[in-house]
Amino acid sequence: MVRQVQPGDFAPEHHFYPRVLNAQMHAMVRFFFSLDLPRIISRYTHLNPRVDPLALQEVLTYAPRTFRWAGCDLMHVTTDTGDRKMVVIETNSCPSGQKSMPLYEEHDEQGGYRTLIARTFMPLIQAKRGPAGGLAVIYDKNEMEAWGYAAAMADQSGEPVYLVRFPDGLDDPPARFDDGLLEIRDPSGQWLPIRAAFRYVTQRPWNRIPVFTKTQILNPVLACLSGGRNKAVAAKAYDFYNADLHPAGLQVRTPSTYWDVSRDEVPFWVRRLGGHAVVKVPYSNAGQGVYTITNPGELEHFMNLDHRYDQFIVQSLIGNYHWSSGRREERLYHVGTFPDKNGNTYATDLRVMVMAGQDGFRPLAFYARRALVPLSDAPPEGQQSWDMLGTNLSMRRADGTWDTDPAPPAVDGPARLQPARPRVGRPHRGVHPDRARRGGHRSHGHPPHQPERPLADEAVPLPERRPRPDPRGDAVTGALPAAPPEVDSLELEDVPRGTKVRRLVRLSQDALGRALCIPVLIARGMEDGQVFGVTAAVHGNELNGIPVIHRLFKTLDCRRLRGTIVGVPIVNVPAYMFQTRTLKEGMDLNRLMPGKEDGHVGQIYAYRLRTRLIERLEYLVDLHTASFGRVNSLYVRANLSHPLARKMAIWQGPEIVVHNEAGDGTVRGAAMDAGIPSITVEVGDPQRFQRRLIRSSVSGIMNILAGLDFLPHDEVHPTDEPVICVRSRWYYAQHGGLLEVFPNVTDRVQRGDLVARVTSVFGDTVAEYVAQEDGVVVGKSNNPVCESGSRIVHLGYEGTLAEV
Repeated sequence: MVRQVQPGDFAPEHHFYPRVLNAQMHAMVRFFFSLDLPRIISRYTHLNPRVDPLALQEVLTYAPRTFRWAGCDLMHVTTDTGDRKMVVIETNSCPSGQKSMPLYEEHDEQGGYRTLIARTFMPLIQAKRGPAGGLAVIYDKNEMEAWGYAAAMADQSGEPVYLVRFPDGLDDPPARFDDGLLEIRDPSGQWLPIRAAFRYVTQRPWNRIPVFTKTQILNPVLACLSGGRNKAVAAKAYDFYNADLHPAGLQVRTPSTYWDVSRDEVPFWVRRLGGHAVVKVPYSNAGQGVYTITNPGELEHFMNLDHRYDQFIVQSLIGNYHWSSGRREERLYHVGTFPDKNGNTYATDLRVMVMAGQDGFRPLAFYARRALVPLSDAPPEGQQSWDMLGTNLSMRRADGTWDTDPAPPAVDGPARLQPARPRVGRPHRGVHPDRARRGGHRSHGHPPHQPERPLADEAVPLPERRPRPDPRGDAVTGALPAAPPEVDSLELEDVPRGTKVRRLVRLSQDALGRALCIPVLIARGMEDGQVFGVTAAVHGNELNGIPVIHRLFKTLDCRRLRGTIVGVPIVNVPAYMFQTRTLKEGMDLNRLMPGKEDGHVGQIYAYRLRTRLIERLEYLVDLHTASFGRVNSLYVRANLSHPLARKMAIWQGPEIVVHNEAGDGTVRGAAMDAGIPSITVEVGDPQRFQRRLIRSSVSGIMNILAGLDFLPHDEVHPTDEPVICVRSRWYYAQHGGLLEVFPNVTDRVQRGDLVARVTSVFGDTVAEYVAQEDGVVVGKSNNPVCESGSRIVHLGYEGTLAEV
């Protein structure tokens, strides 16, 4: 069970299928593998113009701590309207595939074996000094690939590598862990320490490998438990991660999935899906523990089996058009192979393997697999549906080892790469242990709706960063859209149902008699309902709220919307134009409400803002940031004694919620006085865009819309519980000089903690300021230039909603 592999032992015929060694990579596949990340991002966002390229770059350059090598099974599916998608079926933390992947360069006989060892494994063991010892590959099946990795590792390291078969259930295994250190028994019977190992143990590896080890392992068992081998945790992680990705136009697509289903509940969920479903053991692998249910007999067979697990996941079944799961608008079915000469189409999947390196994720291998039996127009009768739907053809021999069914490949070599639809996910940050939150609720992972087609010529979305034609509906052209109509008031009833439109609302005139207009976006659903408003840039230097509104309106699907959404990305147009906080002569628009019909310049602007816009709303979210020289957490100010305002504040999902009755002259205060439930969201810092806070704010507003029934409840995005502060206060400096504030936003401080120091221009300490009570830092000054009366730090004092 243990052999020593020496440098120079790699022989391609031992590690690749013969048909692969005789195959050549398709030109399109070769070109894809030659692309660097900037070109991948450029190509993807060209094909999917609603995707935020900066967010996609963040996805692809993510550096995982644990899950550094992964495989994913994708199915190429379509809908009854011909909308093709790639759907994630399962994730694998020890994926096979190298033996099925033709060589990129014929002279590089080790292919992906060498690439993975050189780019991912060797940097891992070189970056961190571990215990003394040798190198090993431990495996329980697929010796062809495990041996290939061992031979490539020997060549890369210049030292022998132990290849160790380590299956589950052995009475006297050839490997063991002693206080977290892997030891293997060599042929002479001596136990040898191993400093680093490549893990190809796939069958319940946690039975014999600790979660945390002193020996460095690629990938550790932690990657399995957090989703790489636990389908239930992976399904939850996809949903939680999708909440983060949603504002960027990205998504991990999966079949509709129900979590944590007990054995007795399985028939209920199968019936819920129309009698056709897939039931999976959470730790199933290589097609073992996956059950396709297309008739009562298959369900009965599943129920009569002796399962070792108490809970399962149930997914919608992807079959042929007439017998896939779900309602018609949600049904997915196989694109499959081209018909053969007999007209037969087969279900296929695509195995994709990726690796993490210094420059982010890179593709490593992919190939297609085909089911044994062709798809039929009706559910299969008289045979197992798995033969028609199962593409993972691993089987267990009688001696406990593994083999692959001798089915014909889908293609000679890997399949051609299919461009994904507009939303995909990063390769598995979503299954990081820190992000795989536990929970017992069901995830109704419905396929995402495409943006609605406009019903009026003027119903165009927001201008893209790089405008280009988009065939899916909303009119985006290479030319700038025509200027929206100018109006004196919003006539929301005139907006066609199911569309998004733009208006310029006149509020004032400048000294040349030109209209001062504020831009307004309107999305009207197919159903009538209430009116929800979002405003931003009440202060001209507070910019984070502008892209929040832009992304919100790109995300909204009017077909799922009930009522009307009004967005005003720039309220204070004069201040925005001059990049200042206030109107002329220092007039603060957020202190001038409700304004005066015949007042001074600022009062007239405020009065018309209120009467022509604010009072047309029934709910309001007002987006702000900190001002010049200060930084903020992502926090909400709201009157928590008002029931609806309190719910909106919690649904928004900020880091902190501060109870604050709207002050005189604020937009929120004017709205509340008019009976409009309102909250103020402080989205970070001034004069900049902060992508994380922008995405979180969009998700929060979507939550509010779902909570108020503007959107279906399946639009709710998971959020953490905010810190509730029943009051807050600013600390002000009493001395001038150079200010240094020590805690960061969201940090907790205790009474007596030093929070700030002022030094003189000569470097002497002038004053030190300490916290007067325990609190949390809501915001603070980041401007070192300080004079008497300057703000220092904004502390919130925690409590409960019952204390408000």
